[in-house]
Amino acid sequence: MAYTFDQIFAADQSNPENIASNASVTIFEPGDATRTPIAITTPDGSPLPNPIPVNANGFASAFMHATLDRVAWYGGELSGFFTSYEGMKSVALAAQVSATSSAQDAATAAAAATKAATDAAASSGISILPDQSNPGLYFITSGGQLVEDPANPGFYLTGV
Repeated sequence: MAYTFDQIFAADQSNPENIASNASVTIFEPGDATRTPIAITTPDGSPLPNPIPVNANGFASAFMHATLDRVAWYGGELSGFFTSYEGMKSVALAAQVSATSSAQDAATAAAAATKAATDAAASSGISILPDQSNPGLYFITSGGQLVEDPANPGFYLTGV
């Protein structure tokens, strides 16, 4: 997924009147002590020079990076980070969809396990019902008995 970064306004944060006119900003991977420029593109996918040129008003083009959602920058004596909020939102939404799907799969598996347990008990002459106050627990309503499986403590076998 490519990450889009907003247009750059090159100004000194401690003195916004100090604008970097006709300068440049170098984009590099966070943690790179050598500050090696990375390959970036315009939002429409065209290659963009790095360092990025800043115009007379202190603005530089918005840009994209193919894999990084956060990049480091330097220009003159200043440096910092840019974060792709659009990219982070896309990743968060994809994670939400995945989590919802996983929850649905877990609910389906739990329902299948409940049915299998009920069917197994019924085939051995035991009738069980779910305890509505305690999901996952069951009542034996007629016939048979359950005993703990010695090979799997916490699991029970029907009629021994």
